[in-house]
Amino acid sequence: MEFFKIFYGICLWIITYIYKLLEFIDINTQSFIRTVLLQYISLFIIIAVFLGGIQLTIIETRARVVRLLYEKNIRNKSLKRIWLTSELYYLIDKFLFIISPKFLKFSPYTNNSFDKIDKYSLLRWYESLKSFILTMFSFSINNVVIWILIVGYYDSNIVLNIIDFFSWNNILSFFKNLDFKTINAITSFAAFILSFVILFLLRVPFLKAKAKRKIYDEKYEKSINYQM
Repeated sequence: MEFFKIFYGICLWIITYIYKLLEFIDINTQSFIRTVLLQYISLFIIIAVFLGGIQLTIIETRARVVRLLYEKNIRNKSLKRIWLTSELYYLIDKFLFIISPKFLKFSPYTNNSFDKIDKYSLLRWYESLKSFILTMFSFSINNVVIWILIVGYYDSNIVLNIIDFFSWNNILSFFKNLDFKTINAITSFAAFILSFVILFLLRVPFLKAKAKRKIYDEKYEKSINYQM
């Protein structure tokens, strides 16, 4: 319980300083559109630095700590020890990969002439700008957090209601008043959503395979006609 109280206090402290940053941008910017754009960019940079730092930390942990411990523990050991250590290493490495934010995208760099002049490409800058604008209005967890903070800055009642809804007292009250009917309703709804997601995920590969088979059949028919 003490941990959740500390975590709750840290979240309030972070939100307070974020709103001070939004207020500073609002005071020093005249245009409303420019203000919102700068506020979005500032929050996006903060989230990028935070998630990127977590991702790089996990990558370094996987490469320099977990892998080194694995290589050290299988050196000159029995086959059974190597087998168990390899399985443990795989599970830990897989877990770290799953919890990684995957915010930063890495691409191979070939160090050729095109890579050296690519940063001067107008098309690249255009595509980057278009991608950023589309990212601003796409549905993602990062965008939901950013727009809630921006909207909450101009209408603080929204954030106050959200904070009050997720307050520690409300959470405890919710679990204390939880009855069998509520649990049954929640599990039924969760099972319905999970079933829908599973059916959708299974349906997509089937539709792709069906479309590919149709394309291959058409190509085969055209090639037969061409041979005839």
